[in-house]
Amino acid sequence: MDLRKYKFYKGMNIVKNKLSSVGKHLEIWGRLDYEKYVLVMFNANRWRSCRKEPKTVEWIETFSPSDISYDIGACVGSYSLLMSKYCKEVFAFEPASFNFNILSKNILENLNRKLTLNNIHQFNVAISDSTCLP
Repeated sequence: MDLRKYKFYKGMNIVKNKLSSVGKHLEIWGRLDYEKYVLVMFNANRWRSCRKEPKTVEWIETFSPSDISYDIGACVGSYSLLMSKYCKEVFAFEPASFNFNILSKNILENLNRKLTLNNIHQFNVAISDSTCLP
């Protein structure tokens, strides 16, 4: 296996490295860059989501425990996981199957590690204001 194609982020908290003997792939888990709670993410491109969009994080922190939130275009779930710490329920919608699979993986891993509650409901569908195809 050629590991040169994988980027390793210096200083990141690598939570889990796992080599699969069947798929011969490397899984890298990292910590989301949020200081108040520990949340892990599979996709290295989104580990720094909180620093990239601090206003979004500030807005999420204003949610109350009785709120229900909708993450439309959830991507891999950075903000869905964060919302789950502040809201009663989170509904995450992601139409792209590749992102949806990573979203599901991120939710499951955080549940298994007891980092989030079982309050995120993910859907592999697109949301629109129209009921017809273009």
